[in-house]
Amino acid sequence: MQWKKKIKEPRIYKNIMGSVDYVPTILDICQAKIPDNMKIDGVSYKSVLEGNEKLVRNSLHLKMGYARAIKTSLFVTSKKSKNKLLAAKV
Repeated sequence: MQWKKKIKEPRIYKNIMGSVDYVPTILDICQAKIPDNMKIDGVSYKSVLEGNEKLVRNSLHLKMGYARAIKTSLFVTSKKSKNKLLAAKV
């Protein structure tokens, strides 16, 4: 991650984060209020950008067509078709 004047040196955050977390993070950084009629599934990672290494989320659930996935700090499971379930230790 890089953010001039906020992050002193580039670093890698190894915990779970998804693209659904970008919007809430940017809104939090800008101190913008999320409109009441807007449903946001992600969470803000502003605290991580400010140096907190604490776990923000413990799992991430993804769905696209028939593809399904659940990622935790220990496992990734993926259902790519109606009949097959794949799991791998991270």
